[in-house]
Amino acid sequence: MRAILVVGFLWCLQAHGQCGYVFFNEGDRGELRHCNENGWLRGEGPTLKGKKHGEWTYYNQDGSLDESVTYSHNRRVGSWWSKSNVADSCYTDLSMDYVGSESCYKKGRLVTKTIFSNDKKGRSVKTIEQYNRFGKMTVATKYNHRGKAVETLH
Repeated sequence: MRAILVVGFLWCLQAHGQCGYVFFNEGDRGELRHCNENGWLRGEGPTLKGKKHGEWTYYNQDGSLDESVTYSHNRRVGSWWSKSNVADSCYTDLSMDYVGSESCYKKGRLVTKTIFSNDKKGRSVKTIEQYNRFGKMTVATKYNHRGKAVETLH
């Protein structure tokens, strides 16, 4: 048991480049807590075979909740709430195949909406719509599976 905890601790330090530790429960399941370079807790949650799997919680430097997210084999799924640098709050809903949307609001007004979908080959693509203070869409940008902008509509 001690050897497993030491290996888990070293894996966490190498994989995340941050302080942290892993508690392995049974088999491939574990719990991970990681901190930033200054030592404050950044996030925590369960793992499965070394990947984020289940409900994860992320914190701001003052200890307040930043976001709560559900992962399935390292991919965000379901619905979650978060803050962003351009919005007071964002609400996201994604299915297992990475299809869904994220709407971000500032002072109660929609500022961006991201639509996640799959292209004809099943690869994840997205469209980001930006809105002005009157709620009118001002620009929509489509991105391919590599994250490159391929079309902008004004």
